[in-house]
Amino acid sequence: MTVDAAAGATRRTLLGRAALLASGGLLFGPAGGALADTATDISSFEAAVALEQALAVAYESLAGRRGIDRELRSLFGVLAGHEHQHAAALLSLVEYLGGAPPTQPTLAATEQALPGLHEATDRRSALVFAERLENAEVNGFYLAEQHLDDLKLMQLAAAVMCSDAQHLALIRQAAGGDPIPAAFEVGRESR
Repeated sequence: MTVDAAAGATRRTLLGRAALLASGGLLFGPAGGALADTATDISSFEAAVALEQALAVAYESLAGRRGIDRELRSLFGVLAGHEHQHAAALLSLVEYLGGAPPTQPTLAATEQALPGLHEATDRRSALVFAERLENAEVNGFYLAEQHLDDLKLMQLAAAVMCSDAQHLALIRQAAGGDPIPAAFEVGRESR
């Protein structure tokens, strides 16, 4: 294996692990174990795109629910747009590596993959769900950042993590809580 090939494999492995960690176990189950074995191939990148697409579908679904007020529907619409942008950024890496874009997940598949989405039918339950989702995503990127050594991957992970930390602050504020309870946001694992 050449030095360039080894470096490429390392980058793929790290991004794959970042994608798995970023899911916070919401879509793919706990990070590690059998999933870690797939982190070296392009399917890990495709999984990261699928994750961001699923988050966009979740927020679009929340934005369309009748039991949620207009202010919160508007916020969820903005967050869905951000998740689409995250998916597009990750997709550019997939395409660069010769991968194919994953199929956009359906609402039914997203509800099955994201426990609690179906039950988020009013302001309170939707905010609890969204906070849990963003906490897991921030925590996943925070953990992944500690293992990245490729500048491009670090920049992408940091950009997505910062955006998700902003999402978390907006969600906390909408819930009437302290939007920034700590100087550095690291999220929490999904429960």
